[in-house]
Amino acid sequence: MAPRAYKMTVVRIPLLLVVTFLLGGCSDSDTVTSRYPSRADAEADKLFERGWLPAIIPASSRDITVSNDLDLNLSEGEFFCSPGEVVEFVRHLQGGNVSEQGYRLYTYTDGGCTWTFVVDAGAGHCKYRMHFQERDG
Repeated sequence: MAPRAYKMTVVRIPLLLVVTFLLGGCSDSDTVTSRYPSRADAEADKLFERGWLPAIIPASSRDITVSNDLDLNLSEGEFFCSPGEVVEFVRHLQGGNVSEQGYRLYTYTDGGCTWTFVVDAGAGHCKYRMHFQERDG
């Protein structure tokens, strides 16, 4: 192979790999992200009935973001609420171990789903991730 042809091949292969990787990452069409200004807006869209987020979140919940992977049945997101309602909210949860930056880590299981909540009580900020439990069988 001539030196010039070799250089073209060396450049084209990595470039092709980068383009393929980037385009492959853009095919995230089975992840749906929804945003709700308030809990009432989430209720109107039947978010809790569909099981993507448990109905135990505080009444004051706002700025709710939910990203659902429809292929894998995973969900993640966050919401904010009145710091005064966090105490009642975490009574429904298990755990409470301290994680990074003062957040506490909790879990909640219902209807074959487990949610992991990372909660900053002082700021009324909750991040979460949900997955379906594996069934024996």
